[in-house]
Amino acid sequence: RLSTDDGFAWDWSPHGVMVARGDTVFFCKAGGDEWTPVHRSSHGSAMTVNYRGGFFFVLEELSLRTAVIDAETLDRSAEIDPPPRAGGVHLAFLVTSTDNVLLLLSRDGYRSTFTHAYRAHRPRQDGPVQWEQVKSIGDRAVFVDGAHGFTVRAGGRVRRNCVYVSKTVELDDDGGMARVVAVSPLNDLRKVAMAEGGEALRRCKVEPVWGTSHWIMCNHGPSPSLGTNSSNLAL
Repeated sequence: RLSTDDGFAWDWSPHGVMVARGDTVFFCKAGGDEWTPVHRSSHGSAMTVNYRGGFFFVLEELSLRTAVIDAETLDRSAEIDPPPRAGGVHLAFLVTSTDNVLLLLSRDGYRSTFTHAYRAHRPRQDGPVQWEQVKSIGDRAVFVDGAHGFTVRAGGRVRRNCVYVSKTVELDDDGGMARVVAVSPLNDLRKVAMAEGGEALRRCKVEPVWGTSHWIMCNHGPSPSLGTNSSNLAL
């Protein structure tokens, strides 16, 4: 197996767990004890794994090809070709939403923020799934970290049609590290600001060995849905 910097990407469905390790995606059914290879990336690309609505979406970060895999049968239902090339890609994140799948890219030399957003759609009923550039997702907001991307309904401190990114920054005063949350409107992704309460978070220094921060949905009773409001989000 080729070595990739994949960060052990994974997600789960009611049928089992899918993980990307090295250049191969494996699946283990719920209650099972065996990992079955279901997909291999081209050129040893790192991959991300996201589940939504009965399907796993596996994005190859080098080729930007997305394999859509049926979570029950493990058959490949579709393959989404990459969006039109317009400069090198520095970041690529797949985001699963309530009714669609989004692709966020960083191009044009930007390495710390996104520049383009795409939505998966099928122009013709019998045609292939394609990416179309998108500027609005209505009253929803996107949250991404080093492993997953998802959307929630806006409300409270969560702004509609915005992208929230958890990241680690180097402090100017003593070279320490801190976690921050950056927010950008989807219709102008290059316009980056610190999220509300960000200054307080910035004062909380962390050790670099802690690794990447992740968003979680806290379960305070019934299982939260993708419509969870901002009070149930934590970093």
